Amino acid sequence: MTGTRNVDCHFECNADPESLPDEVKLDLYRIAQETLNNLMFRGETRIVKMELTQSDSEYCLMIENDSGAFYDLSTSPDLDAIKSRVASMNGNLQIISEPDKGTKVIVFLNAMRLHR
Repeated sequence: MTGTRNVDCHFECNADPESLPDEVKLDLYRIAQETLNNLMFRGETRIVKMELTQSDSEYCLMIENDSGAFYDLSTSPDLDAIKSRVASMNGNLQIISEPDKGTKVIVFLNAMRLHR
């Protein structure tokens, strides 16, 4: 994702995304896309990290940037779309944004609910 904005994007996956239903994969992709668009809009962002992890009980998608600026994602028009996608998967959404620490968007999904 390095381009004219000169932002490094790192992705780590210790999950088996192929085991997820197609609609869940699409929702996770769209959540990541909407979140990245919002985080990239911030001029201070230099590094974005994404992780998809899996345990016996849950999947977790975490996206964070290194921006020192406080970013209130709650003012973003895309937040409703993100919330709706998370709700459609019976998941939980957590957004943490602190000055000098950047922003983290975390989606928790119950693995048992996804494979019914």
